[in-house]
Amino acid sequence: MDSSLLAAGATFALVMAILPPSPATRLAKPRYSGLWLRQLVAGVPGAMELRQRLLLSAVAAAAITWALGGWLGLAAGPLLFGGGVIGLGRVPSNAYTKRQESLAAALPVVCDLLAVCMESGLPLRNALRALAERYPGPAGEVLSSLWVRVGLGADEASVWAEERGGPWGPLADEVCRSLTGGMALAASLRELAASTRKDVAAKALEKARSAGVRSVLPLMACFLPAFMLLGIVPIIGGIVGNFFG
Repeated sequence: MDSSLLAAGATFALVMAILPPSPATRLAKPRYSGLWLRQLVAGVPGAMELRQRLLLSAVAAAAITWALGGWLGLAAGPLLFGGGVIGLGRVPSNAYTKRQESLAAALPVVCDLLAVCMESGLPLRNALRALAERYPGPAGEVLSSLWVRVGLGADEASVWAEERGGPWGPLADEVCRSLTGGMALAASLRELAASTRKDVAAKALEKARSAGVRSVLPLMACFLPAFMLLGIVPIIGGIVGNFFG
């Protein structure tokens, strides 16, 4: 049998093992069947979707198998396919990273505005609605999502608890603590805004310093060859010319 057909069959088997089963299959088989494999390829938040990773990895594996041919291609194709599916799932997209950074940067302002609204006499849900209607960008989208769920009658503590795993985790903790324990929220939001603003400034300073460090290597790669060609080579050439002249 041709090695390309074998590689295609192995890739198809991996795809069928990774894809989630149909509802009927889930009812017929134990729930733990293939669970470890699906957890391995699940990917981090913000990564490329599984079907896109499967398609790109399958195309790359088929190309490598066809280019190498023989048993080498048969071995390299499935390995490239599996590595591509897992590796692409470990890299969040640039848009997702920028969105998370924008939410983290907006957190101190959101805390201050919520505190101002609550100090003026508004309850939390009304303060959330006021911010959701006017705040722009990704932070406004999150506030609108929170308000829509709260406005539809969902439990406020449960809605805010869903944000604990993201950049607004500290805000969600304070709100849940206030809703469940009856603690005053405005003062804690003021404190959270001050501490978060310091963290944001420290991270920005660290990012600026790391950018300077990362720029050293490209600078050296461009500066040293130019210095050698414009400064050292003419001097050596002149000395050699005078010596042999």
